[in-house]
Amino acid sequence: MFNEFSRHEDDFATWRQDGYPGVKPETYKYIDFLTSQHNDQEPREGTLWAHQWESFLRVVYCYEVLQ
Repeated sequence: MFNEFSRHEDDFATWRQDGYPGVKPETYKYIDFLTSQHNDQEPREGTLWAHQWESFLRVVYCYEVLQ
């Protein structure tokens, strides 16, 4: 299966490192709620597994940034 997202990988990584610019305030609050207090690149313990966290952020990126 072809990975349609592969062309966005670098921009996605930058978006994550820059603090999720371009998302709605409500979305940012929800991301912040799910984010680990010790590492802002990981999910908070007891919320999402790593693969779910990655998928969730990709959906947010596609919907709110790429539209």
